[in-house]
Amino acid sequence: MGLGCLCISLRFVDINHLYHYNTEMYIIPYFLTEPQKGSHFHIKTAWVFLKNGGANVWETDEATCTEKFISENYLTPNGFHGKVTKRTKTSLFFQINTAKTRIQDFYSWSDFLKKEETVPPNTDIFRPFFWLDSEDNKGDDWGWREECKSVCFGKFGTLEDLWEGLRSS
Repeated sequence: MGLGCLCISLRFVDINHLYHYNTEMYIIPYFLTEPQKGSHFHIKTAWVFLKNGGANVWETDEATCTEKFISENYLTPNGFHGKVTKRTKTSLFFQINTAKTRIQDFYSWSDFLKKEETVPPNTDIFRPFFWLDSEDNKGDDWGWREECKSVCFGKFGTLEDLWEGLRSS
């Protein structure tokens, strides 16, 4: 399912200043599965809809649009049903209602793993991400935060940024 979004970033220069206007809005449709609990840790799974074979967050060049506009013009027409859980200046987190959204109509990272195939770079896909938490959800005894800092999603940021957005939404 292609989304056909355009992303631009404008820069205006005068003699004394460099102005950078962020004209992107990152749209992050996701759903969470129940945490798996061990004796001293929890494993949380977020399935995030990503573009370009699971490498990039969905972007649009309409950064100033309302949540309602983005839902009605981007999410619902592409088969996503749910609710906005967080909005920042540059990101919109949209928690998918899995009872109303036909998840099976979308590609999943697991589909390609089962076939031992590489995800084609032009494929939009649900990709799972795992977060390892201490039992009290406060510590990072496993060094997971450091590991997540090394996974980049282009201009959006890192896997740590994605998880922080999901955890706070």
